[in-house]
Amino acid sequence: EPAPTSPSPEVPNPSGVDTGTDRSRAPLLIYQASLTLGAFEVPKHIERIEKLATEAGGYLVQRSDLSVTVRVPAAAFGATLEAIAKEGDEIHRQVNVQDVTAAFTDLEIRLQNARVVRGRFEELLGKVTKVEEALAIERELERLSGEIDLIVGRHKLMSELVRFSTITVGFEPRQVETLQNQVSLPFPWLHDLGLSRLLSL
Repeated sequence: EPAPTSPSPEVPNPSGVDTGTDRSRAPLLIYQASLTLGAFEVPKHIERIEKLATEAGGYLVQRSDLSVTVRVPAAAFGATLEAIAKEGDEIHRQVNVQDVTAAFTDLEIRLQNARVVRGRFEELLGKVTKVEEALAIERELERLSGEIDLIVGRHKLMSELVRFSTITVGFEPRQVETLQNQVSLPFPWLHDLGLSRLLSL
């Protein structure tokens, strides 16, 4: 499966639009992987996966009794994924790669336009004399501010997902097989000796 082998490309400043970033920059990619592993003592494996993510410079997103989701720096995605896969018998693997370069550009344009329009309304608000007009402009300013907050929030989330790849691991627990006390032994004298003693010889 594809995996980044070098640091992720520079992500635009999520708090603004015109960062001066070169439009010929490398594609901005979001890597996501899901694994299904069979394992004994699942909680111990979940603890180790969380530790692997932390050591790679990442962090825990969420965990439950049978699953864990972590994020790691994009440059460490491939190596960390392989290390995590060793925490059990691999049953299923899926790796998805999403190019969000165009989406970033769209968000930047929308944010820039919304801020320009808001600036014009703020200028207009200082010039109007009628209360009705002022109230209408204030309502529009409130709408634009809400739209800007949503765009900035989306931009920050996408920036985070580009910088940090997501790995989700689900476990299928396996039971430890135990020897039963009732075992059919081939000779009667073996019964007299006892199974536990035989196993200790």
